[in-house]
Amino acid sequence: METFTPFLIPDRDPRHLDRRVWGGPRLARAYGVDVGPGDVPVGEAWELSSLDSHPSFVGGRPLSERLGGPLPFLVKQLDTAAPLSVQVHPADGDEGPGKSGKEEAWIILASAPGAWIRAGLAAGVDPQTFLDLAARAPTDRAASAALLDAMEALPTEPGTSVLLPGGTPHALGPGLLLAEIQQPVDRTFRLYDHGRGRPLHLAEAARVLRAEARARVWRPGGAEPLDLRGDHVRLAAADGGAHPGGWPALVVPVRGEVRLESPEGPRPLPPGRLALWRGPEGALRPDPEGLAVLAWVTDSGG
Repeated sequence: METFTPFLIPDRDPRHLDRRVWGGPRLARAYGVDVGPGDVPVGEAWELSSLDSHPSFVGGRPLSERLGGPLPFLVKQLDTAAPLSVQVHPADGDEGPGKSGKEEAWIILASAPGAWIRAGLAAGVDPQTFLDLAARAPTDRAASAALLDAMEALPTEPGTSVLLPGGTPHALGPGLLLAEIQQPVDRTFRLYDHGRGRPLHLAEAARVLRAEARARVWRPGGAEPLDLRGDHVRLAAADGGAHPGGWPALVVPVRGEVRLESPEGPRPLPPGRLALWRGPEGALRPDPEGLAVLAWVTDSGG
């Protein structure tokens, strides 16, 4: 029988990588993958996934095999060298009774000058105006710029954590490296794609977009500790104390390493590496001058 291991660190397996037209060089370098001048760059690493269509690996074995079942969330790293599409994800029930939506959260790991994030309709913008701008954007440069301005601008400094309820329109700009945790649903409706020719989904987006949906944001250095709560996704500070939520949980070092302590002995987890914390047998010892985030997904929130 396999010995229970409280921490699982995903392999640097090239099968985790997804090439995207908006991708950058950092994930490819981290995984030791060569990307030539004419190749599509690497945009995503599906680091913790038990989806049959896109499994991730730990110790050379599929994650679901190590866990003995599916993971209740999906974790990626994203590297953006160009803007992603303006998009929206469904919320629970939008695609039928009992159908899960896609609530997600981002933890910013690195940010270049000029990087930007937009999420949620800006003050005074109604959904129909936003959708009209999206319909005109592919052929109207002024409309494409106005479409981005019609969403709220969010901070991008490393450590910033953003929780996005389903139905929130959003877009990521170039220059970001981030960790993303989400409900394990791969559903994205594009409203605008910067002329790349990929399919758009305006009718589907109009059906699921929610005027009241807003990103919940935490910035480092604020007076309040990190504690973002959605219907399913929750983020909290990894401060070495008792884990405040359910299992399993994602460990994200942002600044300074985290020491993972287990019966097998301590192991350092540097920034840029993620770990799955499976249960209370282990313990975290973050750098007291650093910043690390815990994230997890529940069925009923909180």
